Amino acid sequence: MNLRAVLWLMFACYVAVLLTLTHLPRPPSVFEGVSDKKLHVAAYFTLGGLVFAAMALTFPKVRGLASLTIFSGGLFGIIDESTQPLFGRTADVHDWAADMLGLLTAVWLLALIRRAIARAASAKTPREAAN
Repeated sequence: MNLRAVLWLMFACYVAVLLTLTHLPRPPSVFEGVSDKKLHVAAYFTLGGLVFAAMALTFPKVRGLASLTIFSGGLFGIIDESTQPLFGRTADVHDWAADMLGLLTAVWLLALIRRAIARAASAKTPREAAN
């Protein structure tokens, strides 16, 4: 299995776990003592990182992957928050803001790394590129 397939599989599994945890009426006490907003930032940082990396490997020449990741991740967060009341939880715009902070941070970092790799690759001389 190649890295692209592994990333998409990890993304799919992560989304399943994330949706399960965010829709349980009583989340596991494993996270007691950790700020709810920090959990949201961490969860969506991971989500954004996985989907951006998977899309960058799947569509390496497509421009605008950062914007697409932020838009789709933000929409996912809205859907995630707005469906929680159906399961006895509360929807909170501050939770969505924390989701967006995590998502934006991951995408920003990975976009910088992607740009640095592309610049380094294009700066190689023809002789270096042949090796």
